[in-house]
Amino acid sequence: MKTKILIISVIAVLLIETNSFCQIRDFTGFNNLYLGFEVGKSKTYDNYVNVGIWAQYDHNYLKIAISDARDNRSEEQKLLKGEDDESHITTPGLADFGLIYGKTYTMLKRHQFQFGTGVSVVARTVPDDEFNRTKQPYYLPRFDEEIAIGLPAELRYSFQIKKGVGINASWRGNANGVKSYGNFSFGASLGMF
Repeated sequence: MKTKILIISVIAVLLIETNSFCQIRDFTGFNNLYLGFEVGKSKTYDNYVNVGIWAQYDHNYLKIAISDARDNRSEEQKLLKGEDDESHITTPGLADFGLIYGKTYTMLKRHQFQFGTGVSVVARTVPDDEFNRTKQPYYLPRFDEEIAIGLPAELRYSFQIKKGVGINASWRGNANGVKSYGNFSFGASLGMF
């Protein structure tokens, strides 16, 4: 998995630095500041969410991206807590915060493809096996957090419904020391101007 993400990152950087697609400079339809939200399914976790804000100018974009994959609350946690508000309950998961620079290509005025790579901080929440093995039944499981630097890569397709509004499908991967991953997600983007 790490090898695939590294290969995609190298290809993306090469495309960024060359004019391999030689487009006309008229690109005013997508120049904007965008907000995007996508949801998907992860192989390892129950839920996957990807949120980003990016500035796009001509054929380049710079993006701040946050993704989060989490498991649902366990049956044990439901029995012990019994509360509807789950915002404070810890579950196994993987989150990353990254900065991505990439290239954008358009076709037929409404279709946009983005390829990018960058750097990110990855945090993985895993069960504390030693504590959980010896805990009393009335204690909730404990979790540990592992943090690493990652190399994210993304491939994204967007169909522009009208100026500044798009429907997206993307693949985002991250090669890192705690848990490399790749996920597909679908969502929407909205231009601010």
